[in-house]
Amino acid sequence: MKRIKVCIISPKAYPVLNPKIKAIFGGAEVEMAIYAEELSKNPQLEIHLIVADYGQPECIRHGNIRVWKCFDFNKSIISNGIKFIKIIKTKKLKRFNTNSILMP
Repeated sequence: MKRIKVCIISPKAYPVLNPKIKAIFGGAEVEMAIYAEELSKNPQLEIHLIVADYGQPECIRHGNIRVWKCFDFNKSIISNGIKFIKIIKTKKLKRFNTNSILMP
C-alpha cells in the first residue's frame, strides 16, 4: 500500500525535537512537533516536517519523521521561497492549506 505523505511546516519547531539547540520556540511549535510525532505512529502515513536552518543537515530522521531544513532567517523571502518549492516538488508534497499542513 502506498503511504500518504503529510507535511507539516513549522520553521521554529526544530529546537523542540533537538534540545541541544538553544533557541526560542512557543506553544505552536510544540503542538506541531507533537502532531508530527503522533501522526508518525500511523504506518499508513509518511510524515515530513519542514523547519528552519539551525545548522542541521539538509534532511534528518527523528524517529519516523523526515525533518527538512528549509528556511534561513538570514536570507531573503525569495531565497527561502525557492528552497521551499524545491522541497515540495522533489518530495511530491503538492497541496497545502493555510493551516500550515501539506497533504497530497
